[in-house]
Parts: sequence; structure tokens; C-alpha cells
Amino acid sequence: MDWMPHAAEALGIKDIVPAYLKPDLQSKDLLTSVGFASGGSGIDLLTSSTLGVVAMSQQLQYFKDYIAKLTEVAGEEKAKANIANSLVLMSVGKNDIGVSYTSGAQMYNNLLKVGIASLQSKHSDAKLVFFDIFTPLDNITGNPQQFGAQANITFSAIFSFGDSILDTGMNNNLLSGRCNYPPYGRDFPGKVATGRFCNGKNPTDLIAKALGIKDTVPAYLKPNLQSKDLLTGVGFAAGGSGIDPLTSSTLGVVAMSQQLQYFKDYIAKLTGVAGEEKAKAIIANSLVLMSAGNNDIGVSYTSSARKLQYTFPAYCAQLVTWSTTFLEQLYALGARRFGVLSTVALGCEPSGRVVGSCSITANVGAQTYNNLLKAGIASLQSKHSDAKLVFFDIFTPLDNIASNPQQFGFQNANLGCCGGVGSCLPFTTLVCPNASTYVFWDSLHPTEKTYRIVVSDVLNKTLSSFS
Repeated sequence: MDWMPHAAEALGIKDIVPAYLKPDLQSKDLLTSVGFASGGSGIDLLTSSTLGVVAMSQQLQYFKDYIAKLTEVAGEEKAKANIANSLVLMSVGKNDIGVSYTSGAQMYNNLLKVGIASLQSKHSDAKLVFFDIFTPLDNITGNPQQFGAQANITFSAIFSFGDSILDTGMNNNLLSGRCNYPPYGRDFPGKVATGRFCNGKNPTDLIAKALGIKDTVPAYLKPNLQSKDLLTGVGFAAGGSGIDPLTSSTLGVVAMSQQLQYFKDYIAKLTGVAGEEKAKAIIANSLVLMSAGNNDIGVSYTSSARKLQYTFPAYCAQLVTWSTTFLEQLYALGARRFGVLSTVALGCEPSGRVVGSCSITANVGAQTYNNLLKAGIASLQSKHSDAKLVFFDIFTPLDNIASNPQQFGFQNANLGCCGGVGSCLPFTTLVCPNASTYVFWDSLHPTEKTYRIVVSDVLNKTLSSFS
């Protein structure tokens, strides 16, 4: 079973859990866990002996050896504390039933659940929890389309346009609108501040990974961008930008009109690398993401003369007109599959909350725009039968998380992990020790953990629309 690394990452322990028998295992790995599980093993001794793998009795002996090593590294008291406060996972029965016996998975599961409850009653100082992985896996395999598991949906590349929700470092060479400094990137691979407005990966990366395209998406202006990066997509989105030209000029960042020009430059470079026919195919089969409206509403309408030009509903309608025009321009350049993001839940950001709760007024305003955007995308879809334009609602899951943080495993939704309700300044020490307990990384942007939940929700609901 390969979900142990995901559990460790979700709990903020480590990204990858090494096997105890890994040749180059480091002492530091002992402090935050290792794996003893062995493929083909089972609780029945016959199972491991039949398949010639590490038996569970031997796994137990290895655990005893591990304790001795941990004690040497950390001392007896800390070693005992590490083990007592750890999460111990056990997966058995699959091979026992499948190899040593051949039927009755749920019969075993029901008996196991009862056995665990009985053992819990004997040990009040312990927590023994039954993890039911049978039911969700049965649901997924029985209804693959509902969970976005469609084998015929593949994307050759990914591109992102718009604002900081998708920015992977386009503003890094500017004086404003950039965040390529610590503590940003604290939990990104290599602990590097890449220009992402997050502690780690953002939706561009997470969607690319979920679709099997690449682990991280480089910004188009990344200094050491490689030719091979061009083949699977790059990011053009820039923090602080918006579909209203006034937004980017006010904040001094890469405008969306400039992002479009960079995309044209990219196409020329891609054609040089891959040839015209392949370049066209890559773009046509890619996923194009766009996020706009957040800064337009939060900056251009809130603090500029736009209020004198438009009522708020009229401004939202104008934003949608600009957005659909931008999408038409991308369509004309060969793009055919689009994921258009709603705004975030603007009233739930730490900078916009009211007495510890999401601002209803701000969220109603955001949803006014989102509803018009959704209708605009549907209208554009009706004009282009050879394209797929899909509305990605990130507002709803983020609103749910920020309104019910404990339900999703968070402890704090009122403050950003870095800076609280203010700015996350370069090299600041005003940063929480564990970002995975916070909904927001800074006063405006979610943490990677929050993004993971949001992206999973969005893809589960929309991926089948691309078939």
C-alpha cells in the first residue's frame, strides 16, 4: 500500500517515509519515522513464507532494533516520547485473504473492527483507530467518473495566467509584487522561496501533479528555464495582476496583456524545440488555467476611480467581458481546454474577516462576480464546440474550510501563519511553527495544505467535463 507517504505529508511529519532497510538511512530519519511494511506480507505466517518477503514477525524485530538505534541518537527519554506520540499504521489481510485464503474481504474487515474496539477497551492510555480504506476505494472503482478517474483524459502540458493564486514566480525580477524571499517557500521542495505566494506548492503545481504532467511548474521568466520545460508547460500568472488593466498598473506587476504576449513568445520557442505540428498539438491538448477577479475587486474597485465609473454589478460584468475576451485570444492561439477559476472567498481572508468570521458582504460581492463569470464561460462554451471551458469553483471549498477549520484538521483560520493579518515581510520571525495547522499562509493566500483540499475538491467535480 503506497498511501503511508501521503498520510505522513498530510500530518506535516515528512514528505517521504524511508524504509528501515534503506542503505543510506540517516540518523535524522530515525527521529521522524521509517517504514517496516513489506509488500506481499501478511499477519498469517504462511503468507510471507509463500511469497518470500519480510514477515511481520521480522518487521517487529526490526522495530525493536530501530528503538535501540533511536535511543542511541536521541536518548532514552526522547526516544520513548517519540514512539508514544507517533502514529503507527498497520495494513494486513489483503495478502492473507488473497494468497493464503481467497474470499471475504469485508467479513475480515468487520471482525478486525470489532477486535480493535475490544483491544481499545483494555488500554485506556492508547488510541486504536480502524482506518476503513475499503469503502472509499470501492466507491472510487465503482464510480470512477465521479472522482475524476477517466483514463481517456490526458493533458500534454499546463499553462497558468492571472494572479497570485497561480503565480509560480513571474514577478521575481520586479521591485513590487514578488515574494521570492523567506519565509515564503519554507515547505517547498528544497525549502526555496521561488516566488509562489505560499509556504509550499500552489494550485498550478498541485493540478499539474494530479494530472500526471509534472511535479512543479516553472515560471516562464525563470532564469534557467530548460527546453524540456517548454514541452510540458510553464506559468505566466503574476501576483497582483488582474483582468482589469488598471490592477496591474496600480500594483506594478506583470499585466495579463503582457502574459499573453509572453505566451506568444513561448509558442515561437516551443515551435523551435518541437516543430510546428507537435507544438500545435501540445497547446491544443494542454490545460490552460486562469485566475482573475481577486485583485480587480480587492484593489481596483475598492480603492480607485472604478467606483465612479461602474456600479459593482456593472464592474463585475465588465470583468467578465474582459475575461472572455482574454480566453478568446488564447483560443485563437490554439488552446482548447480551459479551467477558469472563481475568486477565492475574499471575505474569509485574514485581512478581510470580521470579528473572527468571514465577511458576508465581501463574500457576497465575490459571488456576484463568480456567478456572472460562470454564465460567461457557459456562453463562450456554446460558441466553441471544439473546446472545453470549465468553471473551477475554488470559492466554495475555501469558504467551507475557513468557516469550519476544525472539520478539515486546521486550528486557525483567523490569522495567516506568516504575518497574521498583516504582510509577510522578508525574513520575518513572525511565522507559525507548523503551517499545516493554518488555513492561510499569509493574510491573503492559503497554505499548501488548504490548496490540496481545494484542488482535490475541484478536480473531483470537474475533470469529467473535459472528456
